[in-house]
Amino acid sequence: MARKRNRAPGNAGEISITPRQGCWIQYKLKLNNLTQIAVAKKANRSTKMVSHFLNGRKGSDRISKALAAVLGYPSFEAVIATIGRETV
Repeated sequence: MARKRNRAPGNAGEISITPRQGCWIQYKLKLNNLTQIAVAKKANRSTKMVSHFLNGRKGSDRISKALAAVLGYPSFEAVIATIGRETV
């Protein structure tokens, strides 16, 4: 029989993304020779948490702010706003 996990309730204000948005962000990280490790260190979180965020499984304010910082955007909202607007 599987055990239930005791999870704390998530914060209502946490930012979460869709898997499509996460894929685009991962693409931008690769273009800039950045890794999930760099994001994890900046956010003081594990690479597993960064992966969960980028795959749309978890929301995180810290990770979203760290992503904006390492990609050179003023805010995470600016990162999301550029999805689909940039051409390669």
